[in-house]
Amino acid sequence: MPSSVGITSEVRRNPNAIGYDGLGYVDPQHEKMIAVAADAKSSYIAPSVASGADGSYPIARGLYMYTAGEPGGPIASYLAWIHGSQGQKIVADLGFVPLPKR
Repeated sequence: MPSSVGITSEVRRNPNAIGYDGLGYVDPQHEKMIAVAADAKSSYIAPSVASGADGSYPIARGLYMYTAGEPGGPIASYLAWIHGSQGQKIVADLGFVPLPKR
């Protein structure tokens, strides 16, 4: 599917569908999340903010933001805001995994 909206729509419409989406896009009232294991000898881990943050959920991945050189001006301000408490509160409020405390 081309987007999270497409994945969610298909999973809701088709009882046989399986989708892979970001944690913040899942509606637990309408979609079931399943625990997965890294391999046959590992424990199954359910997706959650905690398991995403501590790296125990085996399908979690980081999100990277790149700039052309050292950021300055508005870009540096934006990145500082994202890393700050206001930006990270929005991340958490939307159901995504905030950055670890530094």
